[in-house]
Amino acid sequence: MIVELKDIFKSYSEGEDNPRRDILDSFNLSINFDESISIVGPSGCGKTTLLNILGTLDKPDSGEVVFNGELVTNMNDDQLSKLRAEKIGFIFQSHHLLPQISVIENVILPTLAVNSKQNNTIIFDEAETLLSEVGLKNEVNKFPSQLSGGEKQRVAIVRSLINKPNLVLADEPTGSLDKSRGEEIIDLLKSLCVNNQTSLVVVTHDIEIASQMKRRLCFKNFDFIES
Repeated sequence: MIVELKDIFKSYSEGEDNPRRDILDSFNLSINFDESISIVGPSGCGKTTLLNILGTLDKPDSGEVVFNGELVTNMNDDQLSKLRAEKIGFIFQSHHLLPQISVIENVILPTLAVNSKQNNTIIFDEAETLLSEVGLKNEVNKFPSQLSGGEKQRVAIVRSLINKPNLVLADEPTGSLDKSRGEEIIDLLKSLCVNNQTSLVVVTHDIEIASQMKRRLCFKNFDFIES
């Protein structure tokens, strides 16, 4: 098991004069190695909150998050940053590529946080191999502004996998793409995660994309129910 959420409770304040709103209440979830899961539901139901807790970007009000056998909820900021850098890859609706550096430099950025003493040649070789696998062999030295939306998202996928994470979290990764490009990106993401034995969690509004994952969590009656 790669991640386990135990009795998670999370609420948010909607302003000084408004009561806190419960987002997750006594929520439990286990994610196994090499597993794909989709999370679907209306806007504001807690999909991104759940993803952020899985990725240690947000902490629950109560409950436990266990990652690869380690209790995450008691870790300090430095420990959490190290865990994210080494074990978790993130993909967002917007690619978040840095415009001032090349494609391959964007890809290798996460490796700098893991180990500054790594062999640069090996890192660049791995990045070039992954970029070739997603059809960007000839774009490695281009800048993000020279790429299409689909190409930028492919770079973001490669960047999320460069550190060989145990888990990739994707928040609406096809939201800014048309249907054809979106399907292409999901097929690519699934294939790369299978090849790298990486677990995948995808937040999406697209039921067709959700159905391609091995498990689907759907928000119903103020809770996520597996369907």
